[in-house]
Amino acid sequence: MAACCSARVVAGIEGSQLVHGLMTMPLDSTLMVIQPPDSVVSVLKTTTDRQGQNFAFVVGEGDQNSFVADVNDIERTLDLLPN
Repeated sequence: MAACCSARVVAGIEGSQLVHGLMTMPLDSTLMVIQPPDSVVSVLKTTTDRQGQNFAFVVGEGDQNSFVADVNDIERTLDLLPN
């Protein structure tokens, strides 16, 4: 809880578990979602918008059984975030 309350970025694979970080992270922080290639969910983006937080995502490659996200894509995305 303490880590999320002061985090600049809360990151993870898309899913309801990210809501725990989202509800406690500071207003000027970013939710970074690693998105499966076969799923699109907008509720986390909508929530960050309503709370004045930033939202970033990287879409992985693969299928419904297995996917990977390129660490270089993740790092480049993180580099684009506001300080």
